[in-house]
Amino acid sequence: MKMVYYCKYCNSVLGQIEANPSELDHLGFWILTPEERADIISVNEVLHTAYVKTVCEYCETALRDNPQLFLAHTPLQ
Repeated sequence: MKMVYYCKYCNSVLGQIEANPSELDHLGFWILTPEERADIISVNEVLHTAYVKTVCEYCETALRDNPQLFLAHTPLQ
């Protein structure tokens, strides 16, 4: 399965990897609650791809330096 990591704020693709189902536990997702997993990971079964929300360095810096952006519905788009 392909894992695509993207920024949840600007939607930039940060990277992707190929992982066998047996390797997914090594990625640390097992530590998340089912609710957290559902919020962070979405799966497209047709494309055999999982999309993982994260935050890119640009958005992390922008939000850290301008915390008022958290109040906006789409702070960095």
